Amino acid sequence: MNNLSTPLPEQNRVRITTPLLARERRILTALLMGPVSREQADRIGRVSNSPQYIATLRSRGLTIACLRRTLINEDGTLCRPGIYQLSRDSIPLARELLSIACQGA
Repeated sequence: MNNLSTPLPEQNRVRITTPLLARERRILTALLMGPVSREQADRIGRVSNSPQYIATLRSRGLTIACLRRTLINEDGTLCRPGIYQLSRDSIPLARELLSIACQGA
């Protein structure tokens, strides 16, 4: 079974020369600073579908874990919101992707 935090195989990756979208840059910059919740990623990226942008970042070879915590929401319902975390091994690639994005901007 494939772990969702595992990067895609080499043949499925987007070429590194493909520039990051502004939304991807904002989310990746935040991930470099530390863990980011799904809701935070939506706000930071100015999107309502941050899991799609996390998937795109993973397709570029980044390892981003989604840690689940169990909470009771304001309505008293059990929920399991996700928190995204960039792996230490992916930090050099993340910086490279952001550097390429800055050069093209």
